[in-house]
Amino acid sequence: MEGMVTPIYRSLIQALNQRRERLGWPIWRLEERAGLSEAHISKLLREDRLGTWATLQFIIDALYPDGCRLKFEPLKPTKITPATISEHQLKILYAYNRHQLATIASVGGFARAAKLTPARRRAIGKMGAKARWAHKRRLQPREPTRRVVSHETGHARPERAVQAFFSETRVEPRPGHE
Repeated sequence: MEGMVTPIYRSLIQALNQRRERLGWPIWRLEERAGLSEAHISKLLREDRLGTWATLQFIIDALYPDGCRLKFEPLKPTKITPATISEHQLKILYAYNRHQLATIASVGGFARAAKLTPARRRAIGKMGAKARWAHKRRLQPREPTRRVVSHETGHARPERAVQAFFSETRVEPRPGHE
């Protein structure tokens, strides 16, 4: 798996090697504590070899028996501007800002709702529901309605087209629905 080693992996291996050296442990002591073979650990602690996360966890547990925390720091502090970050990072930043703004806006909504009386909140909710349902009705396709005209009188009757089919009446489409 050579050639697939990433810079972050190299940094992790360097940090583990530095910890081992600060403790004054030779590789054989680390292999005893981690429960791995000396050859395996020596290959992993070279920066050009890729190990599995499970194996690295054994090494980390041996070097940090009380646990540890991984911390990322920039190599050199830079001000983040749209010119210094990639398009993908910019999309992530915009999404994060939208989320933050929505959170702030919801605080204002809760404050407004706390000031309103229950009757006023109910009235506002009813208006919103009516507006939503009116919008949904406008979006739904409607079947064209037909007028049923009687032969005897020539006047329109509010009957269904099915009844008109089985009776001796004719069905005419409504003006504008042809």
